[in-house]
Parts: sequence; structure tokens; C-alpha cells
Amino acid sequence: MRGILHALVRACARVAAVGQRTNRGRDRKGATRGAPAAQTARSGGFPFLLIAALVPLLLFWHTTGFGFLLDDYVLFQKSASLQDLSSLPNGFATDVGALRKGSETVLGSYYRPVFLALSTLYYQEVGGQPFAWHLAAVALTGAIGALAYVLFQRLGFPPLLSLLAALVFSLHPAHVSSVAWAAGLQELLAAFFLLVALLALLRRPGPEGDRRAIAIATIAFVLALLSKEVAVGLLPLAGVWAFARRGTAPDESRRFGKA
Repeated sequence: MRGILHALVRACARVAAVGQRTNRGRDRKGATRGAPAAQTARSGGFPFLLIAALVPLLLFWHTTGFGFLLDDYVLFQKSASLQDLSSLPNGFATDVGALRKGSETVLGSYYRPVFLALSTLYYQEVGGQPFAWHLAAVALTGAIGALAYVLFQRLGFPPLLSLLAALVFSLHPAHVSSVAWAAGLQELLAAFFLLVALLALLRRPGPEGDRRAIAIATIAFVLALLSKEVAVGLLPLAGVWAFARRGTAPDESRRFGKA
């Protein structure tokens, strides 16, 4: 396993080197043609985007061999609601525990209908084997790593620094349990949708595209909030961001304020 990881790291390094050479070539062409520095600085970033997704995916791949733990059994394997698509609307009318345990009364305060709906649909395709659920967690982790790289790029960081920041975010020890524990899919879904919302607001679409950006961000935020309630933290963040950027980036501040 260690030898495989070393080989994959070397392959990623080669991809990065190719990307840097391509980027330099494009930069020289862009400079000759008078292209803006910001545009040339961001060209050729795909290899870094790929690395940002592959590194967490590869490092967490061994978790696909883990079994279920605690709530995983009722969430992803034993609940009768997983086998019945008619349970999907019920997930919007009750909490996680009540739906998965077949209770007619509310059992807790965890209102996560998007997570319930997606997990039920996923169960219909893959069943209740632990490998499939851990695979979903690892795949989401890779996607989140890629989105984190794009986020740092949108914030103006150069490609290499964006990659390093994305890897620190993806591989931070605080995030390990969300990947290794199948029930952590709730956190991963919320993180994925929150990053989509932030990227929509940071897209710089111009006045005519503000409505689309805000609509995408709103939909993504609602999906995150209905995956896990911790996503509510985006609201104060958006308010602080709008206030902090009102002088330096008024268009961006306006989008965050409206969202």
C-alpha cells in the first residue's frame, strides 16, 4: 500500500510539473499578446485541481474497507424506510431518527430531509453494504477538495498556494471522522453544498448575472441546511463578508448582502 501511495504521489508531482510548464508557456504567449496578468495566472490550473481532488481521495481510500458503526446500521442498512421510496416525502415531515426507526412521533431535533432523501435513493442503487457508503464519503471528500481549490482561486490566490490551502483543508485532522465514519456523509453533503454556494457568490458575473448567482447560492444553501443544520453558519459569514468587502469589492459585497 505504501509503495502504491508513493507511486501515486510521484505521478501527481509529474502532472503538476507538466501543468507548470504549460502554464509558463501560456503566460509567455499571453504576455506577448498583451493578455491580462490575472487571466494568464489562472490558466493551466487543471492539474492542480486534479491533485486537490485525488490526494484526499487516495489518502482516505483505505476507509472504504471499514465497517459500520453505531448509527450507521439504522441509517444505511436496517431501516425499512430505505427500501420504500414512498418514505421520501415523510423525511420532510419528521426527523432523522423517527423516519429511520419507523416512529410516528418525533424522536429528536435532527431535521435533515435532503440527507434522508439522497441516502434513500443511494440505497436503492447500492444496497446496505458498508463499502458503497464509505466509497460515497471518499468520493465526496475528493469533490470537496476540488471545490476548495477553486474557492481559493476565486479569492485570488495563485494556483500552487490554492492547492496547498485546499490540501490543508481536506486533510485537516478535524475532518477525519466525517470521512471515516459513514454517518459523516451528513457533514460532507453540507460542506459540498456550502462550497457551491460560496463559489456562486464569488463568480463575479456582473450586474445581469447577479440574480443567477444569488439563486444558485440560495438553492445550494438550502440543500446544505437540509443536509445538516450546521450549515446555518453561512448566514453570519455572508453578512460579515458583505460588510468587509463593501469598499474594496462593492459588486461582491452586494451579492453577499442580497444572499
